[in-house]
Amino acid sequence: MFREMKKLVKITGSGLRFTVLLILRSPVSFCMTAINAIFLQQAFNAVEQADTSRLVFVCIIFIVANTSIFLYNGTIWSIYAPFVVRMESKLRLNLFGKILGFSHERVEATPHGEWLTRLNTDVQMPFSQPLHLPHAVNAILQLILSSIFLCIINPVVFGWGCHSKPEKKREQRKPTLVFCCKMNL
Repeated sequence: MFREMKKLVKITGSGLRFTVLLILRSPVSFCMTAINAIFLQQAFNAVEQADTSRLVFVCIIFIVANTSIFLYNGTIWSIYAPFVVRMESKLRLNLFGKILGFSHERVEATPHGEWLTRLNTDVQMPFSQPLHLPHAVNAILQLILSSIFLCIINPVVFGWGCHSKPEKKREQRKPTLVFCCKMNL
């Protein structure tokens, strides 16, 4: 899949910009998750301590952070969406040029509707696959950043950090006859 995507990017001549836009798109989901987790933790702490001013402050920060992420995501999408449309148009023109290079007999042997369907589906295929590159990059980056975030919060989850010595197992006593009789009653 990555080889085909590399060929696709090479055909359209937009590799660096595509990579930069993918990287800029990726942290939005992670940031939203982190903002929500921090908000919930701080809000519950404020409610637990009955600190109304702290709760109001946490809510205002939450609104500002969510608005910032929303505006950032909108800005990136306003650049990314036209870029992908331009990539599709370059691919469509490239494929149309190849079809024009076919012999007249070959073109006439196939119904025109089939050529149009082929032209549209072949161009849209790289952008509509179940696992296409933007979603894969986003998922991988979110997994890495979430792991780092979780490791910072609680390193024991990954097996790092201080471990106390395991306690020696105490021998369990066998149930007595009186206990067994009470269980049957």
